[in-house]
Amino acid sequence: MTASTTVPDEADNLTLRYLRTMRRDITVVLENQARDRTLITRLAARMDQSVGEIRRDISDLRSDVVLLENGLLNRHNEILSIIRRIDDLDAVLPGDGDLP
Repeated sequence: MTASTTVPDEADNLTLRYLRTMRRDITVVLENQARDRTLITRLAARMDQSVGEIRRDISDLRSDVVLLENGLLNRHNEILSIIRRIDDLDAVLPGDGDLP
């Protein structure tokens, strides 16, 4: 054999094989990380969308509660108005104010 065509010894071959195995393992790990990153990004986007929908729903519920409260207050005011009118009529009408 000539000096230009040297055959690597067995230790060099084992090191190269080990390095190739490590390269494959690192490639697999990087691919898994890329998939995980994509999944996490999708989950984060869905969570942001869900949180936005929940906030909108809570805002709608608050508005509904305010409308219900206003309706209840209006009915209370109507009842108070009727009671005042009855009291005024009792004061104007003759009699002791008791119902028969």
